[in-house]
Order: sequence, then C-alpha cells, then structure tokens
Amino acid sequence: MLLPWLLVQRRWRGVVRLLHPAALAAFALIAAPWFVLVQLRFPGFFDYFFVEQHFRRYAQVGFNNAQPAWFFVAVLPLLMLPWSLWGLGALWSLVRRARVTRPAAAPAAASPVTLYGWWPRPWCCSSRCPNPSSSAT
Repeated sequence: MLLPWLLVQRRWRGVVRLLHPAALAAFALIAAPWFVLVQLRFPGFFDYFFVEQHFRRYAQVGFNNAQPAWFFVAVLPLLMLPWSLWGLGALWSLVRRARVTRPAAAPAAASPVTLYGWWPRPWCCSSRCPNPSSSAT
C-alpha cells in the first residue's frame, strides 16, 4: 500500500527509505515471530498462506467464487465503507474543480485511501479463475 502511494506522489527518497535494509530487517523482526508461531500452531500454514494464497490462486482455475461484473460494482463500495463515502466526496470535488479550472498535477484521487481501495483490483482481476461476465459462452 505504501509503495504505490510513494510512487504516485513521486517521493523517490521515500521509496529508497522503504526498501532500506534496516527497514526490511525491522519488518522481519516484527513479522517473522508471528509467522513462526502460527506455523507451529497450524502445520501447513506456510504452504497455504504463501504458496496457495499468493501463487496458486492466480494460476489455477476455479479457486475464487466467480460472480458477474455487476456484483463487484455493487459490492465494492459497500465493502469499502466508510472510505467509499470519502471517495464520492473527493470525486465530486474533482468534478466541481474541473468545471472551473484544469485539474492539478497530483489529483486528490491519488491519496492513500483511494489507492487502498483500487490497488487490489488488478490482482483480483488477473486470476485465471473463470468469470461468467468475461467468458464468451
């Protein structure tokens, strides 16, 4: 989430700091014990979480619950509440501003909240699972 926002905002030093070895080590020191404890409590967790959820899910057919396209258009704003309300307000503000002047170089739509809602979209749509709304049959 933070990396796409830094890239959109063109904060290159922030990207470098985010990928600094000390930052990565701090992340590992905080996260690794939790993953180890979960693996000890639930054998097979690593395979399920890292392999199944991050790789097989996109490579196999039939993993996800396929729904028509309108389902996601209707459900996504509900799942993103209350941020979707903020997004509507930001969109309305952009429309009003566009009528008066040209939009700024870095629009409000590039905020972390907006990226939080839209960053997962390409990953969800790139799965090889069949989607009835996109099939030719």
